[in-house]
Amino acid sequence: ACSPIRFARDGGRLIYASDQGARLEIVRTADWKPEPPLVLGGAISSQLALADAGPLRARGKTDDAELPGPWAVYVSADRTLEMRSLQADAPPIHGVRLPTPRLAPDQGWPWAPVVDTAADGNGTVSRVITGHPSGVVCRAEVRRTDDILHLVITGVRDDLPPLAGPPLPLRATTANGSAVALACVATSGKAELLDPETLRTVLSFEASGATRGAPVTDGAALFTALHDGSIQAIRWQPGLGMTTAWQKQLDGKSWTLAGARDGRLTALDSEGRIAVLDTRTGEPVWTHQAAAPLSVAPRPVGSQLALATVDGGLFWLSLPQAPPVERVSGNAPAPPQEAAP
Repeated sequence: ACSPIRFARDGGRLIYASDQGARLEIVRTADWKPEPPLVLGGAISSQLALADAGPLRARGKTDDAELPGPWAVYVSADRTLEMRSLQADAPPIHGVRLPTPRLAPDQGWPWAPVVDTAADGNGTVSRVITGHPSGVVCRAEVRRTDDILHLVITGVRDDLPPLAGPPLPLRATTANGSAVALACVATSGKAELLDPETLRTVLSFEASGATRGAPVTDGAALFTALHDGSIQAIRWQPGLGMTTAWQKQLDGKSWTLAGARDGRLTALDSEGRIAVLDTRTGEPVWTHQAAAPLSVAPRPVGSQLALATVDGGLFWLSLPQAPPVERVSGNAPAPPQEAAP
């Protein structure tokens, strides 16, 4: 497999790459039976993304067509940005070649693309944003020309510093409705908010220190793990800039972030410790010490957390609504017992 397993938003299917990235496997979680795999034209070289929050919008000459999903989104080994529907009868979308990064011409595009559907001055369109560690960001959109669906590169920014992770959409409420920007965080902690249409810098800011691993977002706040072992939450307020909502110091200095969802932020360290924090306050609500270090980041699935350890273990843990614990360490209150699926 070329990427971690991705779960559909409703938890009904899981998707992963196999055969050295040449196929997409789809498994129904209700009965654990596989669906027919998707054979790909080119091997996947990036992490796999799953766009299933709603239908895609393809821009045409007369209107914006809705394309039902879900869609697997990835970059192939020849730098082609691809979108493949998981529905057998869906029309194909032709991919587009991404540029060669001028500072890292031999390095592929490793990160999962981000799909964001929003309104702009010309209607509603699905944007596909891809980032490269050398500091390149590309914007693409789906277009329909003579009944042929294809991706088109509509913007490139290649003067950013080396990035810690892919660009992340941030949303904020304004007096006129809502605003969207792309947060690009450098490994040094310096960061920029980009206009998702023009990729121009809207705002520059800096985290409290150098970042460890990729930042994550829940759409409203940006979360970063720092080299001093702390986790920082930053919120964007148009007109006021970026403000620190909270910063929480954890035990140890090897923490990275796995994701933010449903008011919970998941962090892990190199020793197999997991901490789930409240996204509003930063207070830990649950901690766990895995039997061994994790081989991939833990994955939330509904009210459970899927863990894979380096010794081949696979576990499903329930996430209780526990009161906050005082500190994150190996001596934290005992979590529910691990149970194999």
